[in-house]
Amino acid sequence: MAQNAASYITRMDNAENTNVLWLPGPKDAGWSKVGDKAFKNALAPFGVNITKTLWGDTGFYTQYNLIKEGLNQTPKIDFIVGMPSPLKLR
Repeated sequence: MAQNAASYITRMDNAENTNVLWLPGPKDAGWSKVGDKAFKNALAPFGVNITKTLWGDTGFYTQYNLIKEGLNQTPKIDFIVGMPSPLKLR
């Protein structure tokens, strides 16, 4: 899933200028660690900037709070990506 999300982003024009807020899931979950590595590896050749990585439970309220935190800390975000799919902002 992480590779599919990365593939979607890298197909965009000017991918090298793209800023991503990355929410891979709970830090202690094996699947989120694997997804984190796959996502970062898939984006690396394209110069996509992961501006912030925020770990947390996949529940609605936790993810909502992480998104608010990420947007407050890094206002120039083009995509919010959480397992499993990206959300295009611009």
